[in-house]
Amino acid sequence: MSKSILMTGHRGVVGSILVPGLSNLGYEITGYDIKDGDDIHDVDKLSERLVGKDACVHLAGIPGPTGNTWEEFVYANVEGTNSVIKACHNSGVKRLVYMSSGAVYGFSNGITKPAQFPIREDNPLPPTEELLTYDRTKILCEGHLEEAAKKYKMTTIALRLETPFPHASIIESHFFVSITEENLVEALRASLEAKFKGFGAFNIGDPIVRPEAAVNVQDWIKIHYPDIPNYTVDQQSLYDISKAKELLGYSPR
Repeated sequence: MSKSILMTGHRGVVGSILVPGLSNLGYEITGYDIKDGDDIHDVDKLSERLVGKDACVHLAGIPGPTGNTWEEFVYANVEGTNSVIKACHNSGVKRLVYMSSGAVYGFSNGITKPAQFPIREDNPLPPTEELLTYDRTKILCEGHLEEAAKKYKMTTIALRLETPFPHASIIESHFFVSITEENLVEALRASLEAKFKGFGAFNIGDPIVRPEAAVNVQDWIKIHYPDIPNYTVDQQSLYDISKAKELLGYSPR
């Protein structure tokens, strides 16, 4: 079981939740953040910091759709992730957990086309040219993680999530997907401790649509997606988290 972790971008919103949450579970966490002068593009420095660690949790990068240019997104998110992959390989770290996003489905600009409810990881992704720059970088990063798993015999896990509630609103165009701080910590615990090997992209979130969304899920589907196969019941989340439950042992509340 991985207990000694290096976490990039640990001073952001997600890191501020994970550091105390995982520490309470007995994990020893070393932070690596630009706010402390640590640059993920410095592969040598990052490699040195990773020596002896059981796993790396990669949060660093531009955290959402912003006014940044495509070049800035690529540098921070894609090239940054590649640097982390190289550093893990250099230092012998074989498990890398990456914070991806439901944005890969087109959540950011509301162009998601569900094949069914709940939305599964094999849901067709929107055409690249229709996605916002942030969303596209998440897809590219997942691709590099999959390549790294094969090339370096690593386990690379991409967690597709929303900004934890209540730090972000529950949004209709994101299909009311949410994740509490408690469930976020649980998802990381599961990712670090699972026997799963290779590459996997996993939806993680709350098992039900939170009452703060103030919506009747079944009525909403009938109004907005009457022709889409619906396998949810009652207020069940429209985000399928069964893969994470089965393969990672994710056990949300």
